[in-house]
Amino acid sequence: SIFLAPFSDAALWSETMGKARFWEQPSFYGVDLSALYPDAKDEMFGMPVVGSFDPRTLIAQANPGGYVVDFYTVTMEELQDMTIPFIWQTSYTGIIHGIAGWFDLHFSPPPSVPSGNTIAMSTGPAAERTHWQQVRFLLKEPLA
Repeated sequence: SIFLAPFSDAALWSETMGKARFWEQPSFYGVDLSALYPDAKDEMFGMPVVGSFDPRTLIAQANPGGYVVDFYTVTMEELQDMTIPFIWQTSYTGIIHGIAGWFDLHFSPPPSVPSGNTIAMSTGPAAERTHWQQVRFLLKEPLA
């Protein structure tokens, strides 16, 4: 199950914008870098931020149950072009700096096995940490 939720993190957004703004310099050792700024901003904000984060930065809860991908039946084409619908109800008024994502795993026996145990694991921000961590996708322009 894939989960997405909006988050607020002004420090992360400002840090990323600071990296992009390096390219606004009209005279870096005599070289005008400012023509590269739009592409640099696209590049900086196009990179996902992988790492754990405080679940209190989430402005809304992810959709209950998430977006389920059944690896017994999913096709390669479905994995390559995925559309994940969402509806969020915000918990408080704030600035959305991006969308956070994580997944839960449910290892279930195949339908041909009549009995067996299901093992579940979450990589969510409120769960015990794993090496998968979470991912955040920053917006170039925050939303109020």
